[in-house]
Amino acid sequence: MPLKPVASFDMPAFAADLDQVRLERAITRKGAAVEAGVGGALLTRIGQGERASIDSLAALAHWAGLSLDSYVRG
Repeated sequence: MPLKPVASFDMPAFAADLDQVRLERAITRKGAAVEAGVGGALLTRIGQGERASIDSLAALAHWAGLSLDSYVRG
């Protein structure tokens, strides 16, 4: 029997908050990715609901001043 996860990450909320920060700073997704030190297409993929590595999430959260804990549900 498969195990049910006890927690999940709210990627849509995280993506929306990243976009808000990016828009407030008036930079493109690619520019934000460069500043955060992640791949240029990552913000687009996250916005489309794709998952990202914990290292990428940490880099983006640090860049945006967001706490990953705020997006853990369960």
